[in-house]
Amino acid sequence: MWLLEGLVGLAQAVQIVAHGATELKFKLSGPLP
Repeated sequence: MWLLEGLVGLAQAVQIVAHGATELKFKLSGPLP
């Protein structure tokens, strides 16, 4: 059971990191020509 919870937590962490990376990419590429 702990394995399933670990996988769910890992998936959520990956989603958060991916979302943050996407926002950061937009912020960095925004002001640039």
